Amino acid sequence: MIQLQHVSKVFRKTGTAVHALKDVTLDIRAGEFTAIWGPSGSGKSTLLNIIGALDFPDDGDYLFNGESIRRFSDLEISRFRAANIGFIFQSYNLLPNLRAWENVVLPARYTGKRFNKAESKARAMKLLEQVGLSERSEHLPSELSGGEEQRVAIARALMNDPQVILADEPTGNLDTNNHQVILAILRELHSQGKTVLVVSHNPEVVEMTERTVRLRDGQLEEQ
Repeated sequence: MIQLQHVSKVFRKTGTAVHALKDVTLDIRAGEFTAIWGPSGSGKSTLLNIIGALDFPDDGDYLFNGESIRRFSDLEISRFRAANIGFIFQSYNLLPNLRAWENVVLPARYTGKRFNKAESKARAMKLLEQVGLSERSEHLPSELSGGEEQRVAIARALMNDPQVILADEPTGNLDTNNHQVILAILRELHSQGKTVLVVSHNPEVVEMTERTVRLRDGQLEEQ
């Protein structure tokens, strides 16, 4: 499903070149539950952003179901992300002026398909029920706990029924109880056949996955 071929990425800051990824070749099969592991600054988030088409390699290629993403136009990239990738971020990234269900609905607006508000709200409500938040659907993010915000973010990631879920430190800001709730949801998504990639420093998160991809200094150290 996901193939990275000799991918490199360089960031330039104040004249200094930072090699975030160096000649990374990686295959992720459909339905895999994979942890991306490594010390701070090893390139984990850069790798996740490239897989999610939020960033692009300077060298090498990225194929999704055999098709090169680098050849897509900007519009095609946006629609690719909306249709195929669900994002879960450590900082939740909810829009503060939108209610919970309105945040969940957002990805449906970017698929290129006709947007039906009633149908989209019905699906958002179903997803909020799935993550145990149906009674909080009308609340703003400021009225939710951190764990509730993260569950809204998970519901949002599922809005377009994506093939791939990308989670960047999804439990990093949560207490123990909410940490366990989010892990249970990720396990359930995997059991439903989703491809789940999670970046985490937490050994408990890494141990529950099927496979670990280890990065160090931008290079693939171990699979």
